[in-house]
Amino acid sequence: MSKGDIALIRPEMLKWARESAGMSLEIAAQRMRLPVGKVKSWEEGNSAPTINQAHHLAEIYHQPFAVFYLPKPPRKKYLKVKDYRRLPKAKSGIVSSELTLEIRRANERREIALELLEEQQQTPPLFNLRTEVTANPQSLGELIRSKLEIEFAKQSTWRNPDKAFARWKARIEELGILVFQTSSRNLAVKEARGFSISEATLPVIVVNRKDAPQAKIFTMLHELTHIMLRNSGLCDPVALYQRTSQAGDAIEVFCNRVAAETLIPQKFFLAEDLVTRIKQGGSWGDKDVVEVARKYNTSYEAILRRLLTFKLISVDFFRKKRADRRAANAIRPKSRGGPVPPVVRALNTNGIPLTRLVINAYYSRHITAHDLANYLDVKVSQVKQVAERVGIG
Repeated sequence: MSKGDIALIRPEMLKWARESAGMSLEIAAQRMRLPVGKVKSWEEGNSAPTINQAHHLAEIYHQPFAVFYLPKPPRKKYLKVKDYRRLPKAKSGIVSSELTLEIRRANERREIALELLEEQQQTPPLFNLRTEVTANPQSLGELIRSKLEIEFAKQSTWRNPDKAFARWKARIEELGILVFQTSSRNLAVKEARGFSISEATLPVIVVNRKDAPQAKIFTMLHELTHIMLRNSGLCDPVALYQRTSQAGDAIEVFCNRVAAETLIPQKFFLAEDLVTRIKQGGSWGDKDVVEVARKYNTSYEAILRRLLTFKLISVDFFRKKRADRRAANAIRPKSRGGPVPPVVRALNTNGIPLTRLVINAYYSRHITAHDLANYLDVKVSQVKQVAERVGIG
């Protein structure tokens, strides 16, 4: 069979695969480098792609080639995302194919974890922490820190942002939450800093791999609060961008306040030398703010927001300092960093709990080497390195 032969596939499956990937006809045609009418004609059954073209479609839709031959779409229904955390003023109303794919992947990884637990006759951990938007953010922040067993004296020694992120992430995973990082390099931070899947059994937090480690810490805590709320609104991607109700806004404000109280506890922050000097009318500058930010492994802007929260600076002053800082960051050369080793990338993407489950399932022969490679996106030759990284000898 030649790759130039016509693929005798079902037109309705082409449309289903494209819509599942969150792509418009225009985007699909652009990636295929074909006229829109051509792709539309395939979906309407008026013509058919070649086998080579069908394989290309499977790649850009992130579906197995065989799915195009199914009699009807799979019944699998993914859990809907409860929240996206986006940059301020990010364009709303459109959910990219990259974000749609990340949501799908997060659901798939959660399903893999549940299936492996069942096959190995293990009971999935339950996440029992709950709260309501009427709770006191300061008290809730203290409760979260207590459950995570993170003392301020210990946190203040974590001066390396990447290591601090890893420690916060590990503690959150120990609560029975799967924490993933996005797989795609193309998902912009301005579209989504993170999202969550709120379930009592294996809830999920996903953070954008392209974001700064300090921002990823805040995002995890923000999404942790969403999971604790188990809010039933914001059921689908489009609805998330249409949050204009007071209830929806209140939830976002609450999650941000709890995240801030957890990461930058009020009783310690108000005791900072910077705060004392401001209260006494002393001099202070950007270097002082940067130093406090480093201590809490958060951003310059987050510290400014805390100062604003406690009415130590005015709104106008906050806006001016924030604008100045963003302007300076915009012209500062960005560090590109080197390539991430495959083993590290696999751990970052899948998180420690899922990685351990997959490795144990492979060693106990519940899954094949091919399954393992697909689940973790690593080569079989790299399994030993991955296993050692998660404490499996």
